Amino acid sequence: MTFVADKFDNSGTAQVKADDGTVVSLLVGKGVAGRETPKGKTDVFGVVVKSGGDWKLVAARFLPANRKAVQELATKATCMTCHNPDARVVAGTPLLGPPYREVAAKYRNDPDAASKLIAQMKTGGQGKWGQVPMPPLAAVVQPDDMQKLADWILGYRWDTILAE
Repeated sequence: MTFVADKFDNSGTAQVKADDGTVVSLLVGKGVAGRETPKGKTDVFGVVVKSGGDWKLVAARFLPANRKAVQELATKATCMTCHNPDARVVAGTPLLGPPYREVAAKYRNDPDAASKLIAQMKTGGQGKWGQVPMPPLAAVVQPDDMQKLADWILGYRWDTILAE
């Protein structure tokens, strides 16, 4: 899907266009009003309900359509060794780094979030999320791939925004 408008209004609905040109109405929380809509192809997840005689999707999550390819990139770059998109614990073992969903929530209102994440990827760091250091990835990940990773990570901010 791609969003028809550049920003959400305060109507509680949003229009998305499918690849075949079909336009579908989504029900969204009022907390998204005034925010820019996701850019590019986006997968929309939610629950289908009947509203005013029409079937609509109550949006619960927006994720980039290329998320599988970017997650493979994150796995190749060893990001997934310490991070998970959603959970702090994987297979009973606590992760060393925060889940991407929490990172995105922390930066959900920060217009410089992508550049901050890219800087963190380049140089590494310690202390923002605990004492376990994050190694620098500049030698492993190309700059354009860092941008893809940052956009993917920040895509999880919609979980928090839609819940507002």
